[in-house]
Amino acid sequence: MRIRRLLGSDDSARFSSGSLALDRFLIDYAWANQETLGVGVTYVAPVEGAVGGYVTVAAASLQRDVAPPPNLDTYPRYPLPVLRVGRLAVDSRIQGQGIGQLLLQHSLAVAWAMRQHVGCIGVCVDALPGAVSFYEDLGFVRQKQIEGLSGSRPRPVPMYFSLNQAAEFFPR
Repeated sequence: MRIRRLLGSDDSARFSSGSLALDRFLIDYAWANQETLGVGVTYVAPVEGAVGGYVTVAAASLQRDVAPPPNLDTYPRYPLPVLRVGRLAVDSRIQGQGIGQLLLQHSLAVAWAMRQHVGCIGVCVDALPGAVSFYEDLGFVRQKQIEGLSGSRPRPVPMYFSLNQAAEFFPR
């Protein structure tokens, strides 16, 4: 399967992941955020002429004191460059076929390219509680929790994947 950038012509109207918020983002906001605002890029996994899944990524920074070990003392004290996975969803009709994993692996490749061009130490995601094990199975670890979040919604779990642990998968 070839993962590629979202196109304006992509059929996203039938996308249904089981999460109205994730579906609405793809249908109503992903294209504008990518092409007009430049705040993130959405990559899609096309399946039979429609969007089968997507991941949205953006450049971000991480404070050194919330980054998980190892080697925190080797990093400078200013905010560290990371790639943030903003959203990841797979159409409910094809969930369980590894598309989410492929999208996340593509995000790691984007982070590696970012590392080579501008610097990047890892990938961050605010995982919904039900998705924590998905990310843990792929090597993400929990970050320190930051207090003060509203209790009215499920609290996301900040997670991190160090590119140092994946160096053997990417050419230098």
